Amino acid sequence: MILITFYLTMLAMFFLNISTLFTSVFSSLGISAGMKSIFIQIVALILATIILVFKKKHTKLINELIKLCLVWLPFLTYLAFRTDMGDDYSELKFWKFVVTIFFSAFTLVIVYLADIKKFTSIIFPVIVFFGALLIGKAILDPQVFIYATVVERLTVDAVNPVWLARSFSMAALCVLFLPIKSKIIKLLGFGLFIYWIIPTGSRGPLISLFLVLGVRWILLGEVFKIKTVMVRISIVASILAITVVTMGVITQGYLSRGTDKNVFEESGRVMLFTKALNEFKTSPIVGTGLGKYSRTSKSTLVKSNKGYYPHNILLEVLSELGGIGFILYIITFRFGAWVFDIKNKFNCMFLLTLLFSMTSGDLNANAGVVFFAVLARLSHIYAEDSMNVKDSK
Repeated sequence: MILITFYLTMLAMFFLNISTLFTSVFSSLGISAGMKSIFIQIVALILATIILVFKKKHTKLINELIKLCLVWLPFLTYLAFRTDMGDDYSELKFWKFVVTIFFSAFTLVIVYLADIKKFTSIIFPVIVFFGALLIGKAILDPQVFIYATVVERLTVDAVNPVWLARSFSMAALCVLFLPIKSKIIKLLGFGLFIYWIIPTGSRGPLISLFLVLGVRWILLGEVFKIKTVMVRISIVASILAITVVTMGVITQGYLSRGTDKNVFEESGRVMLFTKALNEFKTSPIVGTGLGKYSRTSKSTLVKSNKGYYPHNILLEVLSELGGIGFILYIITFRFGAWVFDIKNKFNCMFLLTLLFSMTSGDLNANAGVVFFAVLARLSHIYAEDSMNVKDSK
């Protein structure tokens, strides 16, 4: 129990992107800012190894690890092939993906299959705990992130407001999955995290959360009665529209962030997405190369306040790795029957992180997409009954 808790604590610190909260701890250990993720993965690997050593039955676990490696090998090989080892950024992006994403998927299989019951009983409280910790920090030491010199957005300890909102959104969903009988307590906890998303000024995480809950509610209904499904879709769409518009009015610029542009124009996403598509068209088979998005040469970056990536991992893969890389990347998810198991809690988390990845972050920053895809598949195959939740009524 202790080892699994420690492992999930370290991993959650990574995929929630909140290691900055523990800068003093890392500094006392002599770990620089650039080595935090590597240190977390090393500790996670050590813990997973210890858990594996003390596990009595290994057959099922070893089989899954072998299958995982076989599925990932083609993509990792291709990734190395499309990496310019003479370019610092491209090489760094490659090794970060291998060490932080692939290694995490590897250790997740070990720890989850080592004790499914304990794993599933710990992971959601851990995420809620970190969310509550962030709220505590926001109350005691709120900091301001100035966006476009116009809008003040809440942050804490230099955590990007987008990641702060994503953490609150994930915690809000996890509150609903806690083993608490009282629906009132769950709704209060859910509402608390929703409340703290607003001052961050981030729209994607909030909209993604409501979309996931809406999809789940629709699919958990009487799916064979078309009228019922259509009614639920209409209700979800209406609630989502009313919520977004209301927040835009209440917060005076929540959607436009103090500008007269619409949501898509203000965020710059249209420009970023279009550029990614154009780069994909120039090299649709193999792409421009890992880490080469928005770059005109080995050392020149086209100036953009959004950085090196288009803030959409699918477009990122298409533009940098082409059609071949995209297919190999999709294969690593091993899509199957688990995708349609909407009752699976991990599947809901996967859908939420997938929606996150459509509007922010890059391949490495969206580690949660891979993590929860692995867990959703494993839980569907090995513990489907234990992961199901009762239909909401």
